[in-house]
Amino acid sequence: MKITKYKSVIPIYLTGLLWFLYSLMFPLYRLWDYFIVLVLSVFIHLSASVISSLLTKERYQGIDTGDWNVNDVLLTAVDDLDKMRQLKSTIQNEEIRIQIQSFEDDSRQIIEFIRNNPQRYSKTSRFFQYYLPETVKLLHNYAEMEIQGGKAENRSAGLQNIADFLKQLVTIYHKIRVNIYEDKVLESSIDIEVMETMLRQDGYLDDMAPLSLENGGTNEIFKE
Repeated sequence: MKITKYKSVIPIYLTGLLWFLYSLMFPLYRLWDYFIVLVLSVFIHLSASVISSLLTKERYQGIDTGDWNVNDVLLTAVDDLDKMRQLKSTIQNEEIRIQIQSFEDDSRQIIEFIRNNPQRYSKTSRFFQYYLPETVKLLHNYAEMEIQGGKAENRSAGLQNIADFLKQLVTIYHKIRVNIYEDKVLESSIDIEVMETMLRQDGYLDDMAPLSLENGGTNEIFKE
């Protein structure tokens, strides 16, 4: 996935505005006037470029949810997954490497779900803002402890402590992923029930089977 930065047009507009205002106040027939306005143009353009670059949002190509805050969160999450991938290549414990792969798989599906359903971000905000980055931090600590020396007992105890917690996190990540999809299914079921009630009220379903998911969804109403 590619990250694209879109440059601001504000520096160009400000430079043009400068020339317009200067020409109103001073006649541009002297060489000195052109020199002054050129110097001011360069200064304003550079200053505006620096300021706008700090405010420019990075757009995640393929992720444009319509909400810049959600886009930024997803972009940060992708960075966290890149860090996980790098740590996976350095960690020697094969079980931990398998767990990292599980974290990646669940996280990608959660990111993809929020990309398509940005209105549900609030239900996963803690995952993106805390659980995911803290998991990366734990993996980083584990990788460092594997490499570094120190007392064997303390080192082994520390590694085991992190390993035990990561094992629990694998299950938690899976639950988070499953829960957001279950919410979507539940919402769809409610939408169907509400629409079915309205169709019955309008007399379209009096002699037809219920349009429930258990009865094959809306296929029944379209049978020839």
